Amino acid sequence: MRVNIDALQSAYNDNKLTPARIMADIRQRSQQYAEHNIWIYQLSAAEQQPYLDALADKPMADCPLWGIPFVIRNNIDLAGTPTTAGCEGFSYPASFLAGGSAVDQCRRHPCRKGQPGPVCHRP
Repeated sequence: MRVNIDALQSAYNDNKLTPARIMADIRQRSQQYAEHNIWIYQLSAAEQQPYLDALADKPMADCPLWGIPFVIRNNIDLAGTPTTAGCEGFSYPASFLAGGSAVDQCRRHPCRKGQPGPVCHRP
């Protein structure tokens, strides 16, 4: 199966696939390429579960990206996970932007507003 938005949405609509299954497949397949250092940090199944559970309350028709996997890269924070700036040595725990969507968090991020802060200017 091709993994693109149209194919995933079709498979979800036809009950041939679930977001939980695709995430499990991605985790398993990524382990086959661990030596390529694709991920500095990858959410575990337990860490992904609350996000998957939240989909149950959202109708697919109202959410264009319902169940579509994505990657958070570089300096985008997800509370409770390390933010690395693409380098494990720069890792810090993301906590100050807890809550809200990833887009909302980007809009509120101090670096976006040109304000120096602990994330923007590391010693």
